[in-house]
Amino acid sequence: MVDILKPHLFASKDGHFDLHFDDGSAAIYAGDPLANGFMVNHRSGRQPWDILVAAAHQGEMAIMPVGCPAAVTSEDLLVDLPEELRAQARVIRSADDLVRLVEPS
Repeated sequence: MVDILKPHLFASKDGHFDLHFDDGSAAIYAGDPLANGFMVNHRSGRQPWDILVAAAHQGEMAIMPVGCPAAVTSEDLLVDLPEELRAQARVIRSADDLVRLVEPS
């Protein structure tokens, strides 16, 4: 998962990292190690969605957009979610699925 994000990571003077892509950017806030979880915001462009879903898939992590159901990239990961999140959780296969999940909110 770190290998997916690493080519796009640039240090910021505010103590977080910026993600840079051909078509946009995002801010990422993470602990150490990055694999323990991170938060992405201030996203612009299409590539950040693709990279976020790829990183979640590789790291077997849930994506938890504010105001939306939790999203996982495999049915197998649903059992790892807290019980109160499972009923509404969605399985996403692509960035398009994630965008459709968060756009209405």
